[in-house]
Amino acid sequence: MSEFKTLEEYQNSIKEFNAQSILGFEDFIINSNNDRAKLQLRCTPHTDKKCGYGCHDLDFGLSVWQHQQTKIDELQKENEKLKYERDAFQEFHRDCKVEIDLLKAEKAELEKRISKTLGMLDGDLSYVEEDRRRNFEFLQMVMIRCLKDDMKALRGES
Repeated sequence: MSEFKTLEEYQNSIKEFNAQSILGFEDFIINSNNDRAKLQLRCTPHTDKKCGYGCHDLDFGLSVWQHQQTKIDELQKENEKLKYERDAFQEFHRDCKVEIDLLKAEKAELEKRISKTLGMLDGDLSYVEEDRRRNFEFLQMVMIRCLKDDMKALRGES
């Protein structure tokens, strides 16, 4: 998918790229220690009429500069994409860590409920085993009460 909606936008981006490349290239030459290139630049400025500098060394240098600048731009776009993906992954990782912490807390709470219920069941079983009254209706009532208490404990109700 193209980032340009019209041909005019594309052409304007090419013009902007060329203008920026020329400025960057000329700044590079001006700041370099190459006096010959500086002299060539002063004597043969870039013009649209000539479609360049009119000097082979400068024209070739500009084409190499533009080619390298294109590579730099592509690498910068790729770098931005990778930064975005890294940030998204880090956010996902943080979210997962929060979720894991919540699950660990929930697991600890459930283990606590189960442990409490097992203790209650042990006590209830001991009570029923030790009852010697032979009153089955009473035992039934006790078992129903104990089982209801155990169910509440499993649900986390007091």
